[in-house]
Amino acid sequence: MQASFYEYLQNPKICELLLCKDEKQADLLAQVSRFKGLKTFVLPDFRAQFGDDLRAFSKELFDLCKILNAYHKEEEKKILISPLNTVLKKLPSKKHLQNYHIDKKQNFDLKCFEDEISRLGYEFVDIVQDKGEISIRADIIDIFCINEENPIRILLFGEEIESIRYFDLQ
Repeated sequence: MQASFYEYLQNPKICELLLCKDEKQADLLAQVSRFKGLKTFVLPDFRAQFGDDLRAFSKELFDLCKILNAYHKEEEKKILISPLNTVLKKLPSKKHLQNYHIDKKQNFDLKCFEDEISRLGYEFVDIVQDKGEISIRADIIDIFCINEENPIRILLFGEEIESIRYFDLQ
């Protein structure tokens, strides 16, 4: 399989999406494409089924979104390798993976922000502890973005952003 894929990569026109049986096969194919110098992105084997509580799959979902986001941002020659089981699920589009950017001293529409964050699947909680959670208490917004290592605290003064900083969970 790896030899056949290596031969295929000799062709100047290659596909951007390669489907395979499982995660093990995806990793073997990724080794070949990286050896050939391609920017390679490998999706995890996402095994959630219709009706499953997706909170149990949050790490896999966040990894999937992070990889898809990096793939869409890459402008060089690239390939996305995925187990078939993963692409049979409805995946987030490029539009849904875009960053939400805010700055200090910017006017901030909290209701609009809440709607957008809710649409993106963040869970509203009292105290932020895991990626994908948000807590809003008066003029303090704590959010643990899926692509960050630490949560972010946003302090508001009226409708203006007073400060934005990372904080430690301990």
